[in-house]
Amino acid sequence: MKKKKHLSRKEAVELYNSYVPEVTERISDTLRDDDGNLILIIENTGLMNRIMQKIAKKPETSKIHLDEKGTFVFERCDGKRNIESIAADFRDSYKEDDETLYNHLIKYFEILESYDFIRFMKPMEDKGKDDQNE
Repeated sequence: MKKKKHLSRKEAVELYNSYVPEVTERISDTLRDDDGNLILIIENTGLMNRIMQKIAKKPETSKIHLDEKGTFVFERCDGKRNIESIAADFRDSYKEDDETLYNHLIKYFEILESYDFIRFMKPMEDKGKDDQNE
């Protein structure tokens, strides 16, 4: 069995910086609240959701309310900007030190990805390497 290499924090941040987040199809729409923050609209699809909608009168959509910082980051998950670019924008706007910034950003992206709200695309130079190896 091949042992996984444990990345240092610096190596993890460098690797993470190169990836490009994009919003998935799971987000069916977005709205704005009175403060200008995003509300993500998620369709509750699938058999169990349909059953619960009929039996327990569960809604057909869920609304996920983002705060100011969540909105700032989510709006930049456009499939074009990498994490490093998003972090730089965030740092300029919110004046957080790098360690705090990356701790918050990494956790936020992990949560978004775990709910399938975003996915990470490989950076263009990595895609080229993969294509050459095929």
